[in-house]
Amino acid sequence: MARETQQDVSPHLSDLKLSGIIRRLKRSKCLLLPLALFANYQADRGVCIQDEGESLLTPEEWAELKHEIDRFFSVTSHQEIYEHNLAINRRNMLPAPEFTAQITIPERLNSDGEGWVYLASAPSKAGVKIGATGRRLQIRLRQLSCEIRDEIICLEAFHTSQPFILEAALHKHFSAKLIEGEWFNLSAEDQSGLSDLVIQLSSDLKGGERCW
Repeated sequence: MARETQQDVSPHLSDLKLSGIIRRLKRSKCLLLPLALFANYQADRGVCIQDEGESLLTPEEWAELKHEIDRFFSVTSHQEIYEHNLAINRRNMLPAPEFTAQITIPERLNSDGEGWVYLASAPSKAGVKIGATGRRLQIRLRQLSCEIRDEIICLEAFHTSQPFILEAALHKHFSAKLIEGEWFNLSAEDQSGLSDLVIQLSSDLKGGERCW
């Protein structure tokens, strides 16, 4: 249900929340902020539906969504669904063309140490990625390059004994600037202040240190 982005400006999140779930889905075709819905199973409470900001759908929104889903199935045959899913499965089974990892990494970060939080960009991706790895930085960047099939440019990296905790703290800090996945719309000011922010967030983490 995620939608591609086409416009440079999105409305305030509070406006989105008030506009109704179906209207949000329709408008997401031209919003900077895409809309995705996730089913979250909770053993003690059943299944809840959340948006990508982890806000729960209200009963009214769920009723509105269920009505539109029922409408879809009323005009879509089992055969159409079967053929669609079969085509998707066949497409996903096709072997991907060979791709050689391409990474650009500052010499000062070219270390054998394990446990990193990194900031990276790619020509084909909007924004920058805030990622973490418990392995050597070069290994993770090469893997990422193959995943997105593009060059990965490492902008900054921090050596830490708790990379995933620090990564989660950075994701939370920049949550309002999330584009998708772990890619964020960080300004030049955000990036220049990242070192001080990491020091601040790492103050309670043992072993957190800049890598140079």
